[in-house]
Amino acid sequence: MAESKTTASFQNLLPGPLVRSIQKRKMRSERGVLMLDLENGIESLTNFKRNTADYLQQLHQTGTPLVLTVNGRAEVVVQDAVAYQRLLERAAKADLAETVEAICEGLADSAAGRVKPARKALQALAKKYGITGGDDAL
Repeated sequence: MAESKTTASFQNLLPGPLVRSIQKRKMRSERGVLMLDLENGIESLTNFKRNTADYLQQLHQTGTPLVLTVNGRAEVVVQDAVAYQRLLERAAKADLAETVEAICEGLADSAAGRVKPARKALQALAKKYGITGGDDAL
């Protein structure tokens, strides 16, 4: 992916380590690997406050989150809103895929005859976990 003229000129204004951080994080983002960069993705909250505009530009360019520290301890994570929305959408798709997979497994078990009456299954669980209340409760 080619960098825009604005991006290139913006990076000329930044200190070298921040430019390298942007470049590394952008490569990871382009490959579809969106995760915290524990080597370069950690900054102090104080530094973030001093250079907010620069960091916001970095967040927009890379789409990767940034961990902000207070007294050397991770305190918050900031992320571009578009990247966060994509993260939420991916999580929803993953949840849906897991649900569909579980339903398919259940249907396959049923079709293969690997089923048990619900009352019998609940009684076995009650016995296993020491739940009392009699058969009428189940």
